[in-house]
Amino acid sequence: MRLYLGAVMAMLAVAVTGCGSSSATGSSNAPSGVSGTTETAETTAVATPAAVAAGQPDRVGLEAAVRAYSQAYLGGQGSVAYGLLSRRCQFRVGAAEMDGLTAAARAQYGPQPITTLTVDTFAGTLARVSYVYPDAAINQREEPWAFENGAWHQDDC
Repeated sequence: MRLYLGAVMAMLAVAVTGCGSSSATGSSNAPSGVSGTTETAETTAVATPAAVAAGQPDRVGLEAAVRAYSQAYLGGQGSVAYGLLSRRCQFRVGAAEMDGLTAAARAQYGPQPITTLTVDTFAGTLARVSYVYPDAAINQREEPWAFENGAWHQDDC
């Protein structure tokens, strides 16, 4: 049991900090000519009915997906978080593994709100997003997202 818990905690550390993660400061690191947008917890964006109905990649949908994934992951909702992974990541991370990762994240960090969300790059069906939490240990920097099957999915695996 102790060995399993240690393995889960090691996977959690890798999954939470991920290869595209580090402490985000809220500044955009977008390439020249690409501007990022920042949304704080106090700002609420409203989706346009046309973009939602058309299932087109848009920033509002991206930001909503990031917040939903974060809430599910830190809230221990493995099946919800798994459903928000890209197809590529679902092949790499099984549903049972995601259940373990999200349970460990909930135990270690608990649910936390995203205080700042920045779309660093937005190019058609691909985007990179940075977001900041009250606990800086889990801040995400330039996390990749992919638009598949009419919705945004986390693609950092």
